[in-house]
Amino acid sequence: MLPITFGPQLPQNGGIRQAFGFELGINHVDPRPIGVSWWLSGTYDNYWTSITSSLASSYNVAPLPTPIVQRGNLIRSAFDPLLSGTLTADLHYNNFHLIPLIYYQGPSFSNIGVQTICSIGITSSANTFLNTFKGVVVPPQIGQSETQTQGYWVVNTSALVHLGPKRDLTLGVQVFNLFNQTHDPTGECTATQLANTPQLNTGCGPFWPNSPSLTPTSVTGGSYRTYQDYSQTAPQFELFLVKRIP
Repeated sequence: MLPITFGPQLPQNGGIRQAFGFELGINHVDPRPIGVSWWLSGTYDNYWTSITSSLASSYNVAPLPTPIVQRGNLIRSAFDPLLSGTLTADLHYNNFHLIPLIYYQGPSFSNIGVQTICSIGITSSANTFLNTFKGVVVPPQIGQSETQTQGYWVVNTSALVHLGPKRDLTLGVQVFNLFNQTHDPTGECTATQLANTPQLNTGCGPFWPNSPSLTPTSVTGGSYRTYQDYSQTAPQFELFLVKRIP
């Protein structure tokens, strides 16, 4: 049996990670020839960390500066939404089945761990900077509030029918991104114009669009915050035919 220990957290290879959350799942199975079966699942994950890079690796992570971590400041992760859920169903009428799958998540987080140092100063390391006006070394601070993204949802659907006296032949179609959802679960970014490629329009790195496509959400000076999709997968249709082998 492992002992239960208490005390301050010590950063390891993967930094500090702490979370509170819960998962739920409920379903109803309808065995009748005509009916509706459904499955609902959801996750709440109140997650905080001391790293700004991917959560998938325990090594080569990008941590917050040491003074910020030592003060106990933790940040959200752009890769871990607060809420997510899935609803799928089987609407069946004898040999015919309509199977939608709906996924939702939100909000995700952006503008995370942005450090503001003295406007009169030079950075001397990752953990300190020198205030050239007062001649003192001051630790970095988190100087901007995080932002939250829009909710993200997508719908995939399958329709199929069982054929033959033994119902051993299945003909169907599967549709990905049924409603042409083009908004990604990415957060806001600061849109800029590339000076050396004026033919490209204002956008966020590493993708700058060939045509105007961004709508500002907030404007500060010559730059503005906006949502930009990093992938836009159009609806895809897949036909399939399956033969069950006895």
